Amino acid sequence: MSDRINDFAEYHRNLPHWQQPGALHFLTLNLYDRSLCDLTRPQIAPVVIDALRFFHGERYTLFDYTVMPDHAHLLMEPARDGEGWFPLSRITHSIKSWTANRINAVLGRQGQFWQEETYDHIVRDRNDLRLLTDYIWMNPVRARLVERPHDWPWWGRGDGR
Repeated sequence: MSDRINDFAEYHRNLPHWQQPGALHFLTLNLYDRSLCDLTRPQIAPVVIDALRFFHGERYTLFDYTVMPDHAHLLMEPARDGEGWFPLSRITHSIKSWTANRINAVLGRQGQFWQEETYDHIVRDRNDLRLLTDYIWMNPVRARLVERPHDWPWWGRGDGR
């Protein structure tokens, strides 16, 4: 895939991947092996959150996100530049690569950290957006990690809204 996309892009690995210029995208990054670590450990979760926020305003606009014990969700819109839009594959690669290197160093390990593929979903309309933001917000409650969503320390909003 090129460094920029100008039109709707689609490719297949195990999952279908679609990117629509100007669209919001919901992404899920999953650990390669759930036994590797708990992403919500105080020395790990900030690494993931810092990586999600790092390219906000440059490669994408970050909206909502949450870090769960074995995965992370984010709602974002790839940024436009003079030549097109940043592809999701480049965005997710930089997040995964940077966090894997940092977290593996903290854990004193090497090797694959994230699953190769990221689940992605184009936000279709306002109702879809509401459902996805509610999903992100309520994920820790549904997982019985907290009783109220605002008690979850690893949730937030980028500056996208």
